[in-house]
Amino acid sequence: RKWSKVVQRLHQLTSEECRHSLCYQSRGGYTIMHQAALSAGREVIEILLSLPGGQKSLSFRTIKDLKGAPRKLLPVDLAKELRKDKQTLKMLTPSESEEKTKD
Repeated sequence: RKWSKVVQRLHQLTSEECRHSLCYQSRGGYTIMHQAALSAGREVIEILLSLPGGQKSLSFRTIKDLKGAPRKLLPVDLAKELRKDKQTLKMLTPSESEEKTKD
């Protein structure tokens, strides 16, 4: 239910606003895609990836892990820690060109 409202809101934004929203990082470095990796299903992740900025958001790294320890984690790293299925991990894996731009 929470994710349907998030997706609905993102669809109402302009491309630039959507890109900004998907790439916005909290103080800990988390993006919407990090949150989706933690709590959303594959269907929501698919929708987020199809939006402007979705692919780019895969390459943002956190500053801290969920316990506050300094760790640089991609959304796929969080999904691995939660033992998400292989298809979800594949979806969350950034392309090599995107990953190089954010390191």
